[in-house]
Amino acid sequence: MKIGKSIGFKLFVILLPGLILSFGLLTYLVVQRETSLFMTQSVNFARESALTITKVLQESMMEGKAEVTADFLKKLTGSGDIVLNVVDIRGNKVFMGEGALHVPDSVIKNMKTYREFKDENVYFYLPLKNERRCRGCHHTGSLRGVVVASVPFGNVKREIADTKFRFFIYGLLMMFISSAVLYIVIRKFIHQPVEQIKKGIDAYKEGSFSKMIALKGGDEFSDLAGTFNSMVERIGAFHERLEGMVHERTDALEQSRDELQEKTKTLLEYSEELRTISSFSYRFGIHDRKIKDILQDFTAFIRDELGYSYSELYYLYRYTEKISRAAVSDTDIPLKDENKLRALIFSGEVHTELESEGQYVTYLPIYLPGKGNCWDINNCSNKDCPVYGTEGSKCWNVSSVKKCRAPHTGRFLSCFQCNAFPARGLLVTGANGNPSGHSLSALELVAMEIAYISDIYELLQYERNMVKYLKQAHDSALYTSTAAGITDLFSILKKSEVLTGLFDGVALWLYGEDECLTLKASYPKEDVRSFNIAQFFQKKMPDHPLEFYDIGMGGYYSALLCPLMEGDNFLGVIGLFKSFKRIFRPEERAVAILIAQQVSYSIENIILHGDLKNQNRELRYQKEFTEKIFNSINSGIIVIDSSRKVLAANPYALGTLGFAEEDIIGSDIDKFIPGFLTT
Repeated sequence: MKIGKSIGFKLFVILLPGLILSFGLLTYLVVQRETSLFMTQSVNFARESALTITKVLQESMMEGKAEVTADFLKKLTGSGDIVLNVVDIRGNKVFMGEGALHVPDSVIKNMKTYREFKDENVYFYLPLKNERRCRGCHHTGSLRGVVVASVPFGNVKREIADTKFRFFIYGLLMMFISSAVLYIVIRKFIHQPVEQIKKGIDAYKEGSFSKMIALKGGDEFSDLAGTFNSMVERIGAFHERLEGMVHERTDALEQSRDELQEKTKTLLEYSEELRTISSFSYRFGIHDRKIKDILQDFTAFIRDELGYSYSELYYLYRYTEKISRAAVSDTDIPLKDENKLRALIFSGEVHTELESEGQYVTYLPIYLPGKGNCWDINNCSNKDCPVYGTEGSKCWNVSSVKKCRAPHTGRFLSCFQCNAFPARGLLVTGANGNPSGHSLSALELVAMEIAYISDIYELLQYERNMVKYLKQAHDSALYTSTAAGITDLFSILKKSEVLTGLFDGVALWLYGEDECLTLKASYPKEDVRSFNIAQFFQKKMPDHPLEFYDIGMGGYYSALLCPLMEGDNFLGVIGLFKSFKRIFRPEERAVAILIAQQVSYSIENIILHGDLKNQNRELRYQKEFTEKIFNSINSGIIVIDSSRKVLAANPYALGTLGFAEEDIIGSDIDKFIPGFLTT
């Protein structure tokens, strides 16, 4: 194993930058801390020295021993660590020879201590106050002079540079030692164990099941080696058993080959029939044809190409629960009993019976595969239901389920109207002789094709209807958005083509300040007043339409109540009614939601329009009232902006200043009242 590709070398390369960064960061932080501490100590030393000189000078002056102070200043200055001077209020030196020093004005005027950095020195200026007891000899005012202390930072910087160099050397040395230790540890405890494991894996790849990895130490690598050795032993044993099983299976396959060849001929015949059936949708399902014509082609195909004497197709209209014959291969075939057909559709089972001597009739329900389960599609939470949680259960055939009172069943007249009910109709065929299982399987495929075709055409019809309804709803929205009031809005709704075309009645309830729903209008009947709508919109406002059936009110059978919402605000409810006994279709629900959104938007516009009119009226009254007070008050009022320009002035102020309004508006206030509001 090359070191350049080993895991130990890669791990070393990964950890080394972190080690270098850690030592570098630690060294940098220590140097910065020492530098900051040294600088702070030097500055504090200069400040304390200046304070001490100030106190000594004050005492020596009182005792008349100024020469003692002068000697003391020379000694401190001679050390080189600090330079001390005493200057008078003009900056002239007093003790340390002739010359002058610049003293900041803030020290002279404010008599406050001042510090500044200049020319690699730090300067402290401490005012020497002229106390009352000193004024007998010094008549210079409250300040006798200034003590100036400067500390050169040249030595400090050199000491800091030496310290940084020492720490740098120390960091390099520690980094080198740590890197060497890290490399040795990685090579011994990672590189070498991995190399041994790789050798064992290479031996296993070459087919050797006897090569074991000898690795000790009690760590993860030794555990991995032990696991690998155990795995190799089990694989070796399994390999031996597998070879024996292969021989046994080979013999069994040879015995089955003859049986397979016998069945191949049957499958080829069946596949040819399936190929013909699979072309149904392509041959018959052309989008611009009527569904009745397509179904008629199916019945003729079953008779002519599958060899049946006749065929019928009965279609189930789920919303009306009607069963009618949609297609028949021969017009002289009498209609079957509707109650019998209904029972056979419900059963979901293929039924064959003797119709006359030698003539058998087969009833095959047309079911759409993959519809799902009732409890899943309808979001049912009735866990006491015997079919709840059972996949593929035909719940409509369970007697106790037929009496189910779960919330979703309230809108269904029967299971036919449930979205989970997969039946689309019934295929009836007549044949000379009892059909075989092979023939029934072919018929089931035909029934499945018919189910898919009918479902597709239902979707196409739904899309066509929705396009028409959306256009009508759009035309209606152009009028409802301009409604000036609730009465005007409802008059527009009554004339809406989409509403009158889909529903038999409409009513509008609004949510008032008393937190109650009040019926504002209904059409064409007034009987909806007896409909207790408040019970459905009390504790929690639903975010979806509510459906009610068999309401027994005013000749209406069903009601679709849609909440009117504008954001989180509950505005009211619009109710749409049907007289015919059937459930609401998906397109009717979709249109109802769209109408509710349009009405909500229109009501919000009406409310906002009224609020804006009231607000404009109130603002106009407030402006007139404020102008009257501004013009009649017996005090001068001048309004200026942030740039001190005059925005307005009342008559009293104009009369007091003696200017006209056009002379003062837009001008600077200082022209008329100098220094106005400057303090």
